[in-house]
Amino acid sequence: MASNAEPERRTPKGRMRREQLLRAALVVVGREGYSGATQRAIAAEAAVPPASTHYFFDSIDHLISEAAKLYLSERIAFYNEAIDQVTVDHLSVEQGCRRAAQLVCAVPVESRRAQFEIYLNAGRHPDVAAAVAQAIIEIERVIVRLLTALGVEQPDRRAASVLAITEGFALRSVAGLPTSVEEVGDALIAVVAIGDEQIDTPD
Repeated sequence: MASNAEPERRTPKGRMRREQLLRAALVVVGREGYSGATQRAIAAEAAVPPASTHYFFDSIDHLISEAAKLYLSERIAFYNEAIDQVTVDHLSVEQGCRRAAQLVCAVPVESRRAQFEIYLNAGRHPDVAAAVAQAIIEIERVIVRLLTALGVEQPDRRAASVLAITEGFALRSVAGLPTSVEEVGDALIAVVAIGDEQIDTPD
């Protein structure tokens, strides 16, 4: 069990091996699907002994939920750095949306495939569901930060729509349909440019 491996997990070697397993889990989920992400398959992808998964994680769901958190944390850090640059460059709303479209479209299809596999299976796996819910919250916070940096009004109310657009285009890519940066940028500009009177909740 993972609880019996605390000393090993705290060593540099232990932390490195744990990260190997997390990254391998994302690769296997993207390639084989959630059901194909067995502990043995993940260990093989990570090139570590099969028993390693038991040392660091209580279950396959625990492993995958932690992998999702790693993926999220790295994407959040990347996006936040990009937003810092948006602020420095004093981009307009249109320029900021097109910059965001470039970042979204740059995510590898393999990573997106793993992401959607995890999303689709979250409902049947409580540990994973919690990680997915937190991921959505964190990404929407990043979107709010971007819209705020661009001077967009009511960024909190637009964040979910922006996320829905980017995830929708990502799903098209996973399905093998062509998606251009220009299309994503146009869609983001359209939803961000909606007038306040059009997004107000009716009485």
